[in-house]
Amino acid sequence: MVSVPVCDAALKEINKKLLEFKYIALDSSDTPYATSQSAPINELTANGAARSAATVSHDSETGVVTMSKQFVFTGPAAVKAICPMNNATPGQGIGLYRYLPEPGLLPAQFEAGGSLLVTIECRMSRPA
Repeated sequence: MVSVPVCDAALKEINKKLLEFKYIALDSSDTPYATSQSAPINELTANGAARSAATVSHDSETGVVTMSKQFVFTGPAAVKAICPMNNATPGQGIGLYRYLPEPGLLPAQFEAGGSLLVTIECRMSRPA
């Protein structure tokens, strides 16, 4: 097998596929992430924590994809993980990954009136 690098323009186009993962799901499980997982373990669906679409952009010069979503909670929500998904419906679709913030980065539980800003930046790069 031969290894051939992908051209810069192709890397930028490939990165645009990540725009499909614009639906942000919040997960209340702090179970460690496994690459075999394709969705949240315990998806939050109430109190302002339901999966919803992020605002997305693609920089045609750099190929960087940015997604941003602010959740405003209407009641208690114990957020432990963040999952960009390719489907708007809770319990459906495939997750790009499941991000578990470092312990102490998020409160044990958000209360009514609390908010969480999720910003995701994706870029394609070659190994060094």
